[in-house]
Formats: sequence, structure tokens, C-alpha cells
Amino acid sequence: DIEIIQTYAFLKWTIENISSVIAVYDNSLANGVYRYWDMDDSYAEITGGLIASGQSYWVRATGMNPKLTIREGVKVAGGATFYRSEQGAISSFAISLKKGLVTDVAYYKIRTTAKPTVDDWDGLKLDNELFDIAIAGSDDKSFAIHATNLMPCDSIIHLSLNDVTPGAYYLNIATRHDFSRYSFALIDNYLSSETQLQPDEPVKLVIDNDPGSSAADRLAIRLTALPPVSEVVTPDPLFACINDVVKLNISRVEAGVTYYVLKGDTELYSAKASGDTLQIQFPASALSAGEHILKFKAQSACHTVLLDAAVGLTIEPAVHLHTDLFTGCPGDVVTLTANSNNSDAVISWFVEEHSEDTLARGPSVQTTPLYKSVVYYAEASTSAGCTSPRTPVFVNINRYRPVEIIVRGDSILQSNYNAGNSWYYNGEKLTEDTTAYLKLNQSGTYTLKVDTMRCISEVSYDYARLQSEANRDPSISYPNPVGDVLYVANESRDIERIEIIDARGSTVQKLNASASPNQNKLEVNVGNLTGGVYWAMIIGKSKIERFKFIKR
Repeated sequence: DIEIIQTYAFLKWTIENISSVIAVYDNSLANGVYRYWDMDDSYAEITGGLIASGQSYWVRATGMNPKLTIREGVKVAGGATFYRSEQGAISSFAISLKKGLVTDVAYYKIRTTAKPTVDDWDGLKLDNELFDIAIAGSDDKSFAIHATNLMPCDSIIHLSLNDVTPGAYYLNIATRHDFSRYSFALIDNYLSSETQLQPDEPVKLVIDNDPGSSAADRLAIRLTALPPVSEVVTPDPLFACINDVVKLNISRVEAGVTYYVLKGDTELYSAKASGDTLQIQFPASALSAGEHILKFKAQSACHTVLLDAAVGLTIEPAVHLHTDLFTGCPGDVVTLTANSNNSDAVISWFVEEHSEDTLARGPSVQTTPLYKSVVYYAEASTSAGCTSPRTPVFVNINRYRPVEIIVRGDSILQSNYNAGNSWYYNGEKLTEDTTAYLKLNQSGTYTLKVDTMRCISEVSYDYARLQSEANRDPSISYPNPVGDVLYVANESRDIERIEIIDARGSTVQKLNASASPNQNKLEVNVGNLTGGVYWAMIIGKSKIERFKFIKR
């Protein structure tokens, strides 16, 4: 319409109060006729709206102070183009009247923005040199193009004849789009007859000397909207998952007819056919899970027909997957499990969310040894192809500090954990005490197990008590009290090392015998120790001795 056209004004033209219809005088014959164009290329009177260079044309003013400015930008090679191209399909029919080589045409068109009265889409009939045929308007106007906004149902369209002279004429009808579903009859008031019209099958019209033969209101067209045919071909019974889009393919439909999918009396979805096949799509979730019988109806501008066709549709419920959060300890092989609300569903496992490579199939899967937290993915699929969303399965690997045994003196073991300790001797649990300390009584393997975040961490210590631990003769360890150096006699060369233990049981000083310059008399430097009571553990090749001394 004019408003839309004017959006291009800054590029090519300026249009104000000018109709969308143009007329060009075709004088290619001895007696010329006017040709019309309204941006609808369904008919080839002015193909594409191209006007030859130097060609005159007519436009109709629709209001005060009309303005039409055309700029250089509208020109194309070989001529110039006017206005714009057709926007979408325009339902219409054309009535042509031919005598000899001269043909005149009138058009009846449907445009959603048109009005029943004269507006910008209407083209008034200009007087040809010979005869004219036009659509007769209700306000005594004759139209080369008459546009309205609604498809007519059973209607009579009056024609207007002008300047017809005695002789044989041929009247023809051509239809486009939705008007192909109408029947047309030519009402001849002069002959009191009604003749069926078929597209591209001209009907002879004779004009004689009787004034009634050439009367302007002699002819009219009876339009009858045909109901949609009730026989269409629907698909075989369908199956869909509830998250799918159902696609119904229907054949033997009619262009211009809207087809509805019905569940009972409820309209689910619809689509308008543009050819002889149609696909109607709607989400399966519009229906509940289960079996359904779908029916169809067809609706044209004037008729609604319940069709004979029906199709069965089975909708499978949504497939859901349930799984838990799994935990493990470093190095564990974790068994993952999942289940579905559909007992027949097969569960597939994946390492990555979008991977197409299946790790395993089944309700459970074992991981490789894990040393850090990871995410696996699972989905459930039915034999019918319905699939759950791919669900993340989290495996949390607990992180903790390794358990350690700290040796205190020659007979005390200490855990680096304050609680949760279990002590074992040669595989047998020693006590229910979970404190951090254990007193060694005999040779063997001592094991410490700690339950940390449900992970059992363990470490062992082999203890060898050679012969017995005895108090050492203080006469061979001197002086006592001691200042900076403690001397230990080693004439037998049996001592391997000396450890100094404080009152809390902590080892505060060590001396390997091999490091002493005098193997017969070992020197232990205790000058850095604070004053107090200490124990010296003399660890030999065959025995362990101890003695108490005082540090000044």
C-alpha cells in the first residue's frame, strides 16, 4: 500500500496521495487499450512494472495535493521500474473480452489491506478507443482493478460493458490461488441465460443491433465457493515420544484450504495448503501419553467440512533417568548405577556430555581407578527410540593427607591423625582405643589404619626388639649431669646409633656411631638442649639399652 511504498522514498521516490495502480496505454495495435499494474505479477499486462523509456503512464490521485517524484535510482537496464515487486500470493480472477486482435481485461482481487469502498488498491477504468469491460462498483464506478479484503462466498459480481459494437466477442476467465476453488457462471441478462465458465475456455458473446444486446449491465458473474473435498490421504498409524514434534503428512489436499487436526472437538493445530500435499506439525506434548485417534477438518473461506480421514497416534511418556552422587577413595574403581521410569529402557554411559562413543550399556558400569573427581553421563533409551536427557553422574573422590607413623623413642609410635586411628599387630586389632599413640611391647609388624571421610588409609611399621631393652650401666656413660657433650663408651664397637628422647617422648637428637671420630668413645653434642631430664637410647647390633641423664 502507499504507506509501505513510502518507506523507500529516501532511496528512489516520493509518493503522497497517489494510488498503487498505474495504467499504461498500449498502442501496439491500431486501436490501443489501457494496461494496468498494481504490483501483482500474476498477469503479464505490465510485466514486473517495467515502463519503457519515454512511455507515458497514468496514476490516480487519492487526496488533496498529490505528489509523485521519481528519481534516477529507479532506472534499470533496458528501461525503468516503477513502485515495487509483488508481496506474496494474491488471490484474484480476471475477466477478458476479446474481439479480433484486441483484448481488454478487468480484475477482481483480494488484498488484506483493501477496503470494500474505493481505496488505493482500486484502479478506475480508463476509456479505450474501442470497447471496454470492467467490474461494476456499487457507487456507479467502473474498475479495471477492483480490490476488496475478504473472499466472497456465493456472490454475484456485476460487469460493465462500454462501446461494444455488433459482432462476435469472446469472454474468458482466468483464476489465481484461492479463486481456483470457485465455480463461475456467466449471467446474460439479455438472453436470460446462465453459462458455466471454465478457465481458458472462451465463451462466445454476440452483440447485435438490439440496444439490450450492448447494454452496460448485460453481464454478471455468479461466484460459487466450492466446499473442500472430503477425501484426503493420511499416513499410517504413527508413534511419537512425548518430547517429539509430530509430523502429519497429508496428500490429495487442495491449495488455499486450511486443514485442522482434531482430538475430539478440540483443534490442536492447523496449516494452509499451498499444493496437493501438506505437513502439519505440532508438539506431541499437546496430547497426553497413550493412544489417540486424530481426525481432520478442512476450512475454506466459505465452508467447513469434517473429513472422513483419521489416523492413530501413540505417544510414549517421557523417559526419565535417576542416578545418585557417588563417592570414592583415591585409586578406587567405582560402580555407577542408574535406573529409569521405563523398565524396558536401556541405559547408555558416556565419558563426555556430547560424545557419540558409548562407554557401556546397562544399569551399571565400573570406572577405571580414579584419583580425582570426575563426571560421567548416562541416558535411557526405549526400543521405540524415546530418549531421556543426557544426565551428569558425579563421582567425588575424597582428598586427604596420607597417614604416617612417627617413631617416638625406641618404643612409642605416633599417628599424624589425632583421632580415628586403629592399631594392629601382625594383622590383629590391638585395642578399641583410637588415640594417636601406641606403646611397642614386642617385635612384629604394627599397622595403623585411619578412617578419613570413609576412606581407609593405612601404613605399617616393622619393629624388631633385639634381646631385651635394659638400663645401661651409667658408669660407661658420663658425665651425669651433663654440660655440652655426653660421652658413651663403645669398646666393643657394638653401638649403631644413639637417640636422645625428651620427657614428652620426642626424639630431639641423633648420632650415628659411624659418624663419630672416636669409635671407642662416642661423643653426643647436647649443648643445644634446654636443661631437664632426658633419656639416651643406645641402639646396638644385639641389644637396646637406655639410661636417664640430666642436662644442666
